[in-house]
Amino acid sequence: MTASEESAWLNLYTKYLDSFQPDLVFYYGGQVLDLLIPYEAKLRGIPSAAYVVNENYNGISWCRDNDLIITDTYATSEYYKKQHGFSPAPVGKFIPRESVVPESHQRKNLLFINPSRSKGAGIVVQLAWLLEQSRPDIQFEIVESRGDWTKLVQEVTQELGHPRDSLSNVTVTPNTDDMRPIYERARILLAPSLWWESGARVLAEAMLNGIPAIVTNHGGSPEMIQDGGIIVDLPPECFKKPYDHVPSHDELEPITSSIITLFDNKEYYNDLASKAKSVGERLHDMDVSVSRLASTFESLLAKRSGDKDFSELMKRQHKHGLKINSKPKKPFSPGNLHQTSFEIDKTSSSQEVSENALLHHEPKSDKTVGKEDSTSKLGQEVGKAKSAESFDWQFKGKVVVLDN
Repeated sequence: MTASEESAWLNLYTKYLDSFQPDLVFYYGGQVLDLLIPYEAKLRGIPSAAYVVNENYNGISWCRDNDLIITDTYATSEYYKKQHGFSPAPVGKFIPRESVVPESHQRKNLLFINPSRSKGAGIVVQLAWLLEQSRPDIQFEIVESRGDWTKLVQEVTQELGHPRDSLSNVTVTPNTDDMRPIYERARILLAPSLWWESGARVLAEAMLNGIPAIVTNHGGSPEMIQDGGIIVDLPPECFKKPYDHVPSHDELEPITSSIITLFDNKEYYNDLASKAKSVGERLHDMDVSVSRLASTFESLLAKRSGDKDFSELMKRQHKHGLKINSKPKKPFSPGNLHQTSFEIDKTSSSQEVSENALLHHEPKSDKTVGKEDSTSKLGQEVGKAKSAESFDWQFKGKVVVLDN
């Protein structure tokens, strides 16, 4: 964003605060511009809540003015408590069941979504390469998002000493907005994330579908699946950027063994699938998450801060005691949000009044312009000019219009 775009954004945001008058501001983001979101809300006595679902928020400035910080898992809450001394409130994920759960399940593919290094795609390439040799009947389905699967296959197999462009047991599916057909085909979700995965959405979706997941013992992934899948350990080197460490075959053996067992042992698989579905209903159901969120917001919303007059509070906090009018002139609607209203103050100089009056080309009411002062006469003259059949304004020079 350019500086002018940032200014326009901030102007629009403050107009929303003053016209909509919310009881709570809820947002995410820790960049410099984002710091103004809770700050402007605080000036008006409006509480704010920030949403944090990764490990990238550092320092104390980004959360200084927040009344509440929420996250999706207890793991991330504990992470910030350990790193920074505060505990965000865990509220879970918000996923409409109907958007991710198909009518039936074939349970045939080993599914991996978003082939990027941080998601463990390098490890998945190794697993596919190993299983291509020992169990070619186990088919991988790779759903592309930000990552490039073909490029990763070339890189990883080159590192393994067996350069390849593709693997025969892998089907690559382009990025899609509808995951239901993909989950319909899935038997297992493979999610060996190497970065701090606070609460991967795909894990919640797998649990809602009753699809067992294999995850790394890192971040919030174990919490997301609980007993609805298998949790594996990897060498510490795997979790260091740029996530390109190549584990040995022996280090990957627990994962390959788990995959084979889930394909061959029907009774074991069905038991794990049943547990996964239970986790989905108990932990990731939308109604459960909404209830948890509403309970978390309850104390802030009960203050009904938007019912208060912001103007006096803002005036007291301004170091120069400026005149501030935060009361909306019209009921809030997106249509009138962009309308700007100018008023001529009686204390303005004659020249300032003249410029404002000519800009609007109409006189102000007696409440704004006094009948006995010079501005009254000016307003009447401008009114006559407006009603005249023609208005010829000639001068030498340029017209400079400043939209402020």
